[in-house]
Amino acid sequence: MLGYIIKRLLLLAVVIAGVYVLVQNAPVWQEWASLGRREADDAGVLSEEADSYKELPASEVPLVQAVLPGTSLPHGVRRLLEKENAELSSGRLVLYAFPGQLGGRTEVVEWELDEQGAKMHVARQGAGQYELSVVDENGEKACSLTMRTEGDNWVSTQDTGGREVAILLPNDGGEQEARAVLLMPKIELLLPNSGEGLSVPDPRSATIGKITPQILGSSEYELRINRDERAALSSLEASLRGKAVWTMQGGLKMPNVAQNNEVVLNVQDPVKVPFECSLSAHSMVENTLVAFDVQLEDRYDLARPVLKKLLSYVNTSRAAAKLGNPSKAFSIAHVYYLLSLIPQQVSEPKQQRETAVRYASLFLNPEWRDFCEKNLPHLPMPDHESVTLKNGRIHVLEGSVRQLTRLSGHSIQAYLCKMLSEITRNFFNQEFTSFAAAKRPLAKLCLDRVKVGSDGRAVWFFTIR
Repeated sequence: MLGYIIKRLLLLAVVIAGVYVLVQNAPVWQEWASLGRREADDAGVLSEEADSYKELPASEVPLVQAVLPGTSLPHGVRRLLEKENAELSSGRLVLYAFPGQLGGRTEVVEWELDEQGAKMHVARQGAGQYELSVVDENGEKACSLTMRTEGDNWVSTQDTGGREVAILLPNDGGEQEARAVLLMPKIELLLPNSGEGLSVPDPRSATIGKITPQILGSSEYELRINRDERAALSSLEASLRGKAVWTMQGGLKMPNVAQNNEVVLNVQDPVKVPFECSLSAHSMVENTLVAFDVQLEDRYDLARPVLKKLLSYVNTSRAAAKLGNPSKAFSIAHVYYLLSLIPQQVSEPKQQRETAVRYASLFLNPEWRDFCEKNLPHLPMPDHESVTLKNGRIHVLEGSVRQLTRLSGHSIQAYLCKMLSEITRNFFNQEFTSFAAAKRPLAKLCLDRVKVGSDGRAVWFFTIR
């Protein structure tokens, strides 16, 4: 019993001693807690300044830092340039030369630097100017570049021909800087100044210019658009308007500096830009380039010119007056009228026969027959022996008359509308060709910024100006 009491007293003494120590050291614990909070706050500030690589913890530093003209060079490159002469003998060196317009070829030359192989020499030529030369394993100069800086900022890198180039070079800036630097020049790629290559998407092209009986109004010598059938007319006109698309797979190629690539595209003045443009990452090319698909879209509205051409075409006389028929009888409009009338006269056989003979007699005119054979090959036409002129009278074989009078209203309308739809599509294609070939205002796709993250993702910022 006595032993148990002694143990309880010892335990109580230990607890009291612990409380005393905590009270005496409270300021120390508070300082440690404050330090922990400051470190967490500092980390939050750094995360908001992800572009300032020299201040980032190593885990947040990307493999490549992109530098555009007027942007500060990382410490590793600045230290390299501070020397009168310097040499890089390890790492990967890539040179890029860009085309002047979309769809052009991006030229790439790559070297693996090595003590026993290719090396890059850096020599100061004057204030803010340096020569970068690549020497191969035989000691011969393989490439010479001129770099210019202003203070700590990079300005440009040019080849011997004065062409602005990009260069990817190693960077020895420690754990808090990217291992490689991409010096990216100002890039301005001309958008096409015409729509050559634009096309209508296939699913839409099948609906272009579809003519239906509801759209058409006809009299004996004239075919017109029935404006009262607004729904049908709206559908026809809508088929003659839309977006033309031009897709260039891999039409834009940039340095491959990340596993994933995204594009942010802005338009400076949409009114002045001829095309709607979109870019999307396509594929890698030879491990040095990332290719972007380029899609250009241009709106067209060809309803008015196409329908005007159609009505002019169907109402135009194709032959001179002959055999009592006026010249305006030799037109598609008159043929449409007669072929639509024959099925409607089924309850009036005499009038129906007279209309069939009247239609067949048109083909005694060689000029009209020639036009139909060349332009309307599927039009119901009696052969030469079926229609004759004897003693000033027109004779049509009964077999031909029966064939014409047996035409169903539905089938003949379907055929005539199919024929007119084909004519409408032909006029659309003519107008579209002219639309595509028309000159557009000049516009450029300009690179504004490249942001490479530690997560292997690059964002390319472009503006159309």
